[in-house]
Amino acid sequence: MKKYYLLILLCIICSFAQAATAIEQLTDILSKTQTIKANFTQTVFTEDSRILQSSAGRLAIARPKQFYWQTEQPNKQIVILNQDIVWIYDVDLEQVTKKHNETNLMNTPASLLSDNLADISQAFRVSMQTNQQGRRYFRLV
Repeated sequence: MKKYYLLILLCIICSFAQAATAIEQLTDILSKTQTIKANFTQTVFTEDSRILQSSAGRLAIARPKQFYWQTEQPNKQIVILNQDIVWIYDVDLEQVTKKHNETNLMNTPASLLSDNLADISQAFRVSMQTNQQGRRYFRLV
């Protein structure tokens, strides 16, 4: 019985160590990064893990406070943050909204290139995973 408790304790300790390692590795990569360009998929889940919404598009981020986010599905939209001004262009409605960025960008992809990388561990649960091609990636939940 003691062996099972020890095994469970070791698994818990290892999962905490792996999580810390993932956060440390992500923070290390991001601290050396000035720009990012990527295609993305984003899935929003309900509390009971059902898919609420999925979107796909591309993004570009540059330090400090420059952010471009374009969704292709389900609705075409472009979001641009340039210093403290946010522009939101809804392609289908042919409408542009301009506003001052008074909201906190934590819990958004823009926070990944913020000046305070320590906030990432407070805003997200970070894990490092490997895909079928052997490429490592980070999952932020």
